[in-house]
Amino acid sequence: MKPTFFLFILFTMIAFNSCEDNNSEKFEQEIVNTDKSFSNYSEKHGQFAAFLKYAAPEVVLLKPSLYPIVGHEKLAQYYTGKSDSSYVLTWEPKFAKVAASGELGYTYGYWKFSLKSDSQKVERGTYVTIWQRQSSGDWKFVLDTGNPGLGE
Repeated sequence: MKPTFFLFILFTMIAFNSCEDNNSEKFEQEIVNTDKSFSNYSEKHGQFAAFLKYAAPEVVLLKPSLYPIVGHEKLAQYYTGKSDSSYVLTWEPKFAKVAASGELGYTYGYWKFSLKSDSQKVERGTYVTIWQRQSSGDWKFVLDTGNPGLGE
């Protein structure tokens, strides 16, 4: 009886670990896809609309030379009166990792800022975004920051 019980435990552990790995890979693909959709939305509708659409209620946005912008309402206030119609901000995730619990994850990658009036004028940098699974199952970002300075 004991060997059967131990084999059962062993197979259960293997199955559980493999299921956990599959979930991690699934969740990582979900946040990569969400991050890409976020960038596509920014390209089509503007940075401000995209950031407001994909931000969690408790979002934190870290910008150079500013205190953290905390909360969806403060983020909307930050964008009020500003225009994002003269440029396009896009990005591409290069890596994703999700906690074993499936509740939090992050992506990092490269962003590109280009002026609509001068396609030769391009800035590039790096970013990291922390994502949280919402009760709906959707991923929203809870923290985002980026750094300028990548050359061509």
